[in-house]
Amino acid sequence: MLDQLKFYWKAHNSKGHGIHPPFVYRFVTELLNDDRYYYLFDSIDYCLKQWQADKRTLTFSNGSTASVQQLAASLPPKKYIHLLFRSVLYFKPTQILDICVDGAGWLGLSTCLLAGASPEIKVTSLVNNYLVATLVKQELQEWGIQNAAVKLLQEANGREEAEWDFICVHLTANTRFEQVEKLLLNANDTTLIVFLGINEHFTKNAIWAKIIAHISVTCAISTWRMGFIFFRKEQLVKQHFAIRF
Repeated sequence: MLDQLKFYWKAHNSKGHGIHPPFVYRFVTELLNDDRYYYLFDSIDYCLKQWQADKRTLTFSNGSTASVQQLAASLPPKKYIHLLFRSVLYFKPTQILDICVDGAGWLGLSTCLLAGASPEIKVTSLVNNYLVATLVKQELQEWGIQNAAVKLLQEANGREEAEWDFICVHLTANTRFEQVEKLLLNANDTTLIVFLGINEHFTKNAIWAKIIAHISVTCAISTWRMGFIFFRKEQLVKQHFAIRF
């Protein structure tokens, strides 16, 4: 709680005051401040309600277990779930990679949101747990989504990162910076990487600090729970903006 208060104390306000780069100002005023109610939000509410009573248990690669009910309780506030969906509408990517390694990936909800923004988008969900893969596939079927595929990590091509213009990374306490750095090095100037859970654990916060400082990153935007990384060549000076949201 103290760290969150410190963040909000130092962060720019959510109206864009004092933010000079037009790209970041539009990000704040047009994306963060978008309060419209979108068509997929009813489906989100339905999922969250169903999961509150779901006692199925998942076992992760580190040996830990958790029920769907427990994982649902640990999801971020709905405003962040909505923000991920609106980010796809705002940036209009064509190929999205949703990396849910060592975690449950919002129980498949993130993949559904990313693919649900448009049937023209190709979405791949990358997981390293068979049970999580099954859960994500079930959610995609429930939502009637046909433009998303689920791959196990061992099936993925290690060089395919360069194909994606929007990458969503679910940070966990087991995430290593070396894993993340591969994404940073393979990005191009049109790539956007969204990191989820950047301040939920001290190890995630430490990784986020390294990401911001990486030589390939030109612009970083932090909300308390989500971080946005850009590689825009036209931005000659590296900048980091913390925004209250």
